[in-house]
Amino acid sequence: MIACEQEGGGYINSSLSILLIQEDHIMFNPFISSVKKNTNKVHFFDRISESRYGFLITLPSLLILLMVAVYPVLRVIYMSMTEFGITMQAKFVGQKNFFEIFTDINFFRYTRNSLIYTLGAVAISFTVGMIIALALNKNLRFTGFLRIIALWPWAIPPVVASITWKWMYNDVMGILNDLLLRCGLISQPLSWLSNGSLALASLLIVHAWIDIPFVIVLLLAGLKSIPQELYEAASIDGASNWKQFTKITLPLLKPTMMVTLLISTAFAFRTFDIVFTLTRGGPGDATELLVTYIYNNAFQFLRFGYSSALSVIMVIITILIVLFYTKVFRTNYY
Repeated sequence: MIACEQEGGGYINSSLSILLIQEDHIMFNPFISSVKKNTNKVHFFDRISESRYGFLITLPSLLILLMVAVYPVLRVIYMSMTEFGITMQAKFVGQKNFFEIFTDINFFRYTRNSLIYTLGAVAISFTVGMIIALALNKNLRFTGFLRIIALWPWAIPPVVASITWKWMYNDVMGILNDLLLRCGLISQPLSWLSNGSLALASLLIVHAWIDIPFVIVLLLAGLKSIPQELYEAASIDGASNWKQFTKITLPLLKPTMMVTLLISTAFAFRTFDIVFTLTRGGPGDATELLVTYIYNNAFQFLRFGYSSALSVIMVIITILIVLFYTKVFRTNYY
């Protein structure tokens, strides 16, 4: 390069020759030429639309959902139209199990118990949860500590909570009878779980106690989403607290109330662990619910086809409850 520069003009010619040599090297180098060809290719994900790309991303989750949700539902529907003999071989019987359900007196009795249990538990949990959520929505001094106390029952597994309440309901050593006797509200201990007229009410109280924190969380989140400017404007206009609650809080809280009642009702209607831990449907069949009736038919009497048909009917009742809530709480948000 120095020699070329000394010859005067030779530097430029030498530089051009070097560039030509480099270009020839690149053109005839198979590796570099293949790299240049590959850079011109369009990636597969760049050629598909956004909707197809989203479908490909969610496809694994859809397959898992298909295996764990859709297939069991279809399997139960098929089993509801079968009958299992001594050899446990399925025999197709069509609609026989469903016809038997609607002639079964126990089905209507236990469905009634399930509805009473569900309505009572949801009414108590929603009312108490609403009151506590309204109180926790205020800027009090110990609001954070009170929220922890209010959510404490939610951290306890339902089976553990049921066993705890079973000791509290004990007619000999239970703390509940002891407190009522000391206050003079009763003259003798009550058999909460062995008395047919008290057992179902005792169960729904336990369910409500477990469900109250869930109601508080959802309603408190809904209350926090309501703009405070609306309350300030209402106060300036002279609206009372009750007017603010009925004209501002309730209308704007309707979507959250619908979701809360919907989930609480569905969970209460299919509750099994609380009933099975405390009474197992007793005394007699005073606390026998539809879900425990399904369990007994399947695992005690081995009537898998009949219990599957009962499960289908139970799902239909749940869907009707969902439609009822959707119609009652229909707002402009939906």
